[in-house]
Amino acid sequence: MYAQMKLSKSYRIRLSDEDLQLLNKLKKLRIKPTTFLRNAFREKIQRELPKLIETENKRKEKIKCPF
Repeated sequence: MYAQMKLSKSYRIRLSDEDLQLLNKLKKLRIKPTTFLRNAFREKIQRELPKLIETENKRKEKIKCPF
């Protein structure tokens, strides 16, 4: 999937020592950590986005009508 996609943007994140060890274990299992992280981010966003949108809409409604 990513071979066809041109990745042109970068985003820097900081990891704890434990997170880095887990990514190194993935490397040993021949799983690309970058691909794994991209898939994990995508899954998390797809799962959580409807909930986040709903809570944001509720918050906006409370601001409009305080009763």
